[in-house]
Amino acid sequence: MKCIQFTKEPIYIDDFIKLPQKLYDKNTNMEDSKTVRELLTNNHPLNKYFKLYKFVIYDENELVGRFTITKYPNDDTAYLGFFECVNDEHTARFLFTAVDKFCKKNKFKRIIGPVDASFWIKYRLKINHFVHILFQVY
Repeated sequence: MKCIQFTKEPIYIDDFIKLPQKLYDKNTNMEDSKTVRELLTNNHPLNKYFKLYKFVIYDENELVGRFTITKYPNDDTAYLGFFECVNDEHTARFLFTAVDKFCKKNKFKRIIGPVDASFWIKYRLKINHFVHILFQVY
């Protein structure tokens, strides 16, 4: 398995966005692809408030995971977000080990998550009741 940190490479941005579509059906995938793309390309209004480190994980050539680390100025906390991986303990362990290595290398004092870049975006994992709509717009 390999963990790739990326910046603006279209292939990795596309893969990052595709992973939830690969893992979930349309009724359980609550992610807004447009917002995620804006965040990944630094085109979201909130991007000016933080630095977003972006990662994808491959097993051979197959996309199996992703995550981000958000860094706020004058804060030594790493905010782990956009955590997704295939339903496999080995892959999840690899992902969390990659997070740990990155955070230690960059001298973060603690890791908090899930926080998808900002509390304004999404900061909780949905773990059950997928048949129920979270929010409705009237």
